[in-house]
Amino acid sequence: MTLLGALSRRTPILGVVGEKLNPSDQPVRKKGLPSLISALSAYNSPTVLPDILKATINRRNPTRKAFLLLAVLGLTSSLWAADPIIGTWKLNVEKSKMLDEARGALKSSIKEITNIYSETDSGLIELRTKRVFVDGTSDSDLIIFPVQGGEAKSHIFQDISMFEIIFAPGEWCGVYIQDGKQILTRHKVSSVDGNTFKQKLRGADNKEPFEVLEVFDRQ
Repeated sequence: MTLLGALSRRTPILGVVGEKLNPSDQPVRKKGLPSLISALSAYNSPTVLPDILKATINRRNPTRKAFLLLAVLGLTSSLWAADPIIGTWKLNVEKSKMLDEARGALKSSIKEITNIYSETDSGLIELRTKRVFVDGTSDSDLIIFPVQGGEAKSHIFQDISMFEIIFAPGEWCGVYIQDGKQILTRHKVSSVDGNTFKQKLRGADNKEPFEVLEVFDRQ
């Protein structure tokens, strides 16, 4: 089953839409730990470099590399810990704009969607989704991806390469590739209070671009 084919027959796409980053927001890759520190601080995220770490970057001493390594590990582990996306979420149909409506339909064929995100002891996030359609039919899917982001595996879309990228706790970007070409992105952002999250899907169906907005409420 192809991703776009599933879209046209109301089968879900589980992932994250990614919006384009400004060139100035993208860190330049260089060798060495200082460039990794720069990369972490380049994104517009809650990650902030302590003053003592900034000073250490510019100081030459025998323990510099070890200190930097520990600091980076501390920053990245805090970035991945206790993501706000963990929990049970239900689609707010009234606030969402589904694919059918994006195509001009007056009403979506989706009646409800429930997403359950859980973290495993092995450092993975499991996303279990169940959809119920207005005609009474339903389907479900399971997607698994690393807590720190990386390649995702889908129970349904086995012929599509899926990647989940974390920008900050509560902000994810997913990219979907088929036959070597990007076919869909999804950008998912949690609200400040952690009670809602919005995700935008952008792609093309039969070469016709579409954009879908899904709004979920925490249960």
